[in-house]
Formats: sequence, structure tokens, C-alpha cells
Amino acid sequence: MIRELWYRLRAKRVWKVILPLSPEGAYSTIVYGKALVRYSTENWVEAPQWLSKRGYDLCCFLNVLDAMLFAYSLERENNRPYQVWEARAIGLKRELPPRCREGLLASGTLTMYTIDAHWARGTFMAEKIKLVKRVT
Repeated sequence: MIRELWYRLRAKRVWKVILPLSPEGAYSTIVYGKALVRYSTENWVEAPQWLSKRGYDLCCFLNVLDAMLFAYSLERENNRPYQVWEARAIGLKRELPPRCREGLLASGTLTMYTIDAHWARGTFMAEKIKLVKRVT
């Protein structure tokens, strides 16, 4: 209870784009397999430890428009529904590591050869994220 209060006091408002794979689950939009993260309104979540140790934490946006544009681009590209959620984040980072190929991340591989493309406009990373309410 004290930890939850401490998180609430430190948390910043952000927006998170998620993929609703089931009624109970809100998941990472890009990564899957060993890199997959299940987001929650109940608990603070973190990136898998093997990724976090290398600087790859949870992606989010400080601007709802950037989040909505990212969700829209994913929907057009993948023909799947994505959702934008208001969330709280702890440990925001603007400095981003190189973006990696999702297939390699899914298998648990992270090497200097995984550089693929640029991050979406407005992307930040956070050590912990908790969903608050659905926006779209």
C-alpha cells in the first residue's frame, strides 16, 4: 500500500498504445514472444528483465496525438484494432536505444545486428507503466 502511494506520487501521465488480444488482456503492440508485456489497470508492469538491463524499457507517449497517430499507422499496416490508453509511468527516458527487429526480440535475441528502423514520433520509454483508462 505504501509502495502504491509512492508510485502514484512519482508517476507521470502518459499514453500507451496496446493490442487487445483478449477481453482480459492488453498487450504490447509490436513485440511478442519472450519480449511480450501484458499491461494492466491493476498492477504496475515492467519490461522483461533481459531487455530492461540493456536499456529497453516500456514504450509510451507524452502526447495523446502521437499515440493516436501511432495506433492509426499500426491499424493501417496490420489490419488489427489497437487501443490508446491513458496511463501512469515511472522512470521516463527520452534517450532511446536503437530500435530492434521484433522477430529477434521474440526469440530472446538482442545483438548489435538487430538495428532496424526509427522509433515512432514522440516515443519515450518508462521503467514502469500502469493503465488508467481507455481513450480509443
